[in-house]
Amino acid sequence: MLCNLRPTPDDPSCEIKGPVGTVQLKVVGTFGSVVFMSADYNGQDLITTPTDTITVPIVTGSKKLHLVYGFSAGATGRGKLIEMCDAGNVLDDNVRGDDQSKTYRVCASPLAGGAPAALAAKRAPAAKKAAKKAARKVQP
Repeated sequence: MLCNLRPTPDDPSCEIKGPVGTVQLKVVGTFGSVVFMSADYNGQDLITTPTDTITVPIVTGSKKLHLVYGFSAGATGRGKLIEMCDAGNVLDDNVRGDDQSKTYRVCASPLAGGAPAALAAKRAPAAKKAAKKAARKVQP
């Protein structure tokens, strides 16, 4: 499965960008274990019990993803927020027990740099080649 989201930490108005669609996020402990205690996106609750994986229905626009983490190691716990995809895309490598509540701004459009854009980029050379071939057939 291709990765759809990309972290954009230098953009204070949009920490994560990607296309519209459903993604799965996972929190992984790097010091102790970590789980999502609560998660909401665009004002809708995503979980009812603690878990390490959530499904997020990304919609068009700039929306808030609010996550509250629970750490087995308390304030010294550490972890990473990743997108579950082939590359294990790291969205935040600074999940910390001393800052358990984080809000990310997720910006999405139908073709905002995730898998659809990547597929379009892969198809572009083939489309050019096909157009050249068709043009040669038309010439006298």
